[in-house]
Amino acid sequence: MTFNNSKMKQKPSVHKPQPHYRPVRQVVTQKKNKPPSLITNLIQNEIFWLGLLLVLVIIAYFPIFSKEFINLDDPIYVFQNPDVQDFSLSRLGAIFGNFYTAQYSPFGTVLNGIIYHFWKDNPLPYNVFSILLHLTCTILVYRFIKELIGDFRIAFLCTVFFALNPLQVESVAWYASVYKTSLYVIFFLGALIFYIKYVKTGKWLYYFLSLLFFLFSFFCKEQAIALSLVVIAIDYLLKRNLLNRKILLEKIPFLLISVMIGFLTILATLSYLGPKFTVTNWSLVERIVFLCYSLSIYLVKLIVPFNLCLFYPYFKIESSSFYLFCFVLPLILVAFWNGIKKNDRFFIFGILFFIFNLLPTLSIQVLGARLTFMAERYMYLSCLGFYLIIARIITYLLKKRSLPYFLILSVCTIYILTMTVLTYNRCKFWQNTGTIMNDAINKYPGLSVPYSNCARYYRSHQENEKALNMLNRYLQLQPNLSNDECVEVFGLRGNVCFDLGLDSIALFDYSRAISCSSKDVTVFSHRGALLCRMGRYPEAKNDLNTAWKLDKSFSDTYINRAILFSITGKTDSANLDFEHFLLLEPTKAIKVYYNRGLSYMNRNLFIEAIKDFTNGVKNEPGNGNLYNQRSYCFYKLGQYEKAREDIDKASRLGVIIDPGFLQILETKEKKRK
Repeated sequence: MTFNNSKMKQKPSVHKPQPHYRPVRQVVTQKKNKPPSLITNLIQNEIFWLGLLLVLVIIAYFPIFSKEFINLDDPIYVFQNPDVQDFSLSRLGAIFGNFYTAQYSPFGTVLNGIIYHFWKDNPLPYNVFSILLHLTCTILVYRFIKELIGDFRIAFLCTVFFALNPLQVESVAWYASVYKTSLYVIFFLGALIFYIKYVKTGKWLYYFLSLLFFLFSFFCKEQAIALSLVVIAIDYLLKRNLLNRKILLEKIPFLLISVMIGFLTILATLSYLGPKFTVTNWSLVERIVFLCYSLSIYLVKLIVPFNLCLFYPYFKIESSSFYLFCFVLPLILVAFWNGIKKNDRFFIFGILFFIFNLLPTLSIQVLGARLTFMAERYMYLSCLGFYLIIARIITYLLKKRSLPYFLILSVCTIYILTMTVLTYNRCKFWQNTGTIMNDAINKYPGLSVPYSNCARYYRSHQENEKALNMLNRYLQLQPNLSNDECVEVFGLRGNVCFDLGLDSIALFDYSRAISCSSKDVTVFSHRGALLCRMGRYPEAKNDLNTAWKLDKSFSDTYINRAILFSITGKTDSANLDFEHFLLLEPTKAIKVYYNRGLSYMNRNLFIEAIKDFTNGVKNEPGNGNLYNQRSYCFYKLGQYEKAREDIDKASRLGVIIDPGFLQILETKEKKRK
């Protein structure tokens, strides 16, 4: 079979017309963006978080509102400071031109003077100002860090750690520390904020404001001296050329102010202490060990604030293991060098801020001029350097998601709430002198200082048996007293024993105090009162006259001598001394009314006695002893109904009534009926 290779016939292609489609216009519906909700706005609002923190701070420090003054330094800076007691604008020159108790803090004195002028010795306004100052510091800490690095999370976390660490309670609760520490930090941070603004804008106004606030900070506390170093650390963080001529010239005014601060601080210390200025007996090596030990404890307590105390006394280094704490310095240097190698300016700045602000305290530590090797108030500002590093680590973990986001936030929240609770509980220990001193005694029972302060507190609250126990313990721990300490301690124990009726011990203590100083008017006056009670009138008169010669303005001498004159029948002299006492102590007229009333009673002048006791009741209606004595006078005048009313009133006020006298009144009342 053969195939024909000729071309095969192809069918012609037929064109089929395509249907025509009308294009359809597609309508795209865009979703409208809903405005963020109120909750979203709040979460993204920095002011909301800062406000929430301030509320948390108020809650944490709430027990401070009800605290009393602490008898350690509080009376010295408030009630014994003449510039505070008699504050007026005319005294500003004296306030700024003089030192007070080795301190130069004119701004603090002015603040105390203003508060005292309006509220006197009411502790509530002082406590309110303490918390307000801490809140102000909290806001400024946030503003400083936000201005410096611009990161909200780091600034907020660092501010939270600063505001709510229990280590800060001493700087907020102890008013003797508050009015200097908080004030200086406010101006210190203000100076740094203005300096950062100057660096970023170049405006000289900010530069001069920074210098002015630096000076203001010094007018509050000498620790402001560290600012001249901190501004150099800020230059380093902001990548300024530290060797630039203009930048070097900028630092000269800061350094001059620091030199002035150092000079005036030394002058203030020497002018007050003079030859009494002493250093501890520790060797230089031991001082360095204590320095390293305190530095280590500071760092640990910033994270885990345990075993906090008002005092941290030196201790005998009995084990070589304590020398291991010296490794903290090389560790800090290694960390510092590692930061330089990695060009981690933030990390370096944190270390420098921490060390620079601790440097004034650490230098004194090396000199050995402190009675304690550390104090919590010294960490109030310097802790920011440490917390900056911690806050940066947390934010780094949040960004890198190396750990679950929820886990990091949960741990931080639990930690912050724990610190808040611990701060609240720590504030309770600062309620009064008794609570904070007993806390120190429990933690350091071998330390003598808290016992004497506790004794004075118990004495002021009429708990004389507790006061006596504290004083006895103090003398066991501190047998070798200086003359000034001898007068203070034995004079105090003499007063306690006087009130307890332990006349022989009181006489021994007063005599011991006088043997240490023959120029203490209080001891002579009190011994005179004791001798009068013991019936040794000539000796009492000699002591009271000696007290009068030593200080004619000491009011107790007049009231004690008036009682002596009343007993010995020298009525005119007694009345004269009573009048002198009223001139010196017009607010203590109750003492005159009571003692002069007793004098009239002893001389059977019951009508005159009733007048004095009645005047006393008008001044102090809650004094049951006045009713008790007036009851006896009414009885002697035959006014049995009034006598019974007074004795019932005295009983309700807590006075222990003589059952024999009460029975006599009941008998008289039955006969009258």
